[in-house]
Order: sequence, then C-alpha cells, then structure tokens
Amino acid sequence: AFFYKTIAQLLKNFISATVQLRYPFYFFIIVHFVLLQDIHLRFLVYHYICLFMPRIIDNQDKNLVGKKVRKLRKQRNMSQQELSDKLETLAIYICRGSISRIEDMSRTVTDIELFGLSKILGVPIEEFFK
Repeated sequence: AFFYKTIAQLLKNFISATVQLRYPFYFFIIVHFVLLQDIHLRFLVYHYICLFMPRIIDNQDKNLVGKKVRKLRKQRNMSQQELSDKLETLAIYICRGSISRIEDMSRTVTDIELFGLSKILGVPIEEFFK
C-alpha cells in the first residue's frame, strides 16, 4: 500500500509539473513506457491522467461529434439531463452542463464517454463522425 501511495504522489507531482509547462505530449510518451503489468499501477496512471491532465486543444472546436450527439439525442426525445442520467448507469459521469458543452463543441469528449454515448444512443461509434 505504501508503494502505491508513493507512486500516486509521484504521478501527481509529475503531471502537475507537466501541465504547468504545457507539455502533455511528453507526459503521454512517458506513460506509454509505463504500461506496466501491475493492474494497480495502470489504474493509478489512468486515474491521475483523468484528474490532472487538462484537455488542451488550440482550435475553437474541441470535438467533432457534438452536433451529431445533439441530433441523435433530440431524435430520441431525450433531454440533456436524461442523457446524463443514462450515462451514469454505465458509470460515466457527465453532468447536464457538460453534455451542453459537448454539443456546442466547447468541451472535448474522452474515448470512454464516446463509448457510453454510443451505447445510450444506440448507434455505432462511427456514426458520430458521419
């Protein structure tokens, strides 16, 4: 347990420093080298990436799927809150406000969020990119 806490603290410090320097690319290169066999360490790396890495994108639109998410949601007569609630049943926590920001393309979408949207809206992931 002490070992994992130490690794967690090191990851947190490293990610914080990387974010302040705005070099997330280098962080991801290092993480790829750290794809360890230990499932607990993999979880820690993933956990701290999600918590501390900003979603840095230089252009205005932060995703490619927002308009399609809105269209599919409205076709199913589903509110943003209902979509958020259904995603929560898959342990994907996106609040209503974040759904709105995804749809207006001012927020990025993670791979797991895209997977959840695909399941809830009943379409293959490729459909979001058509």
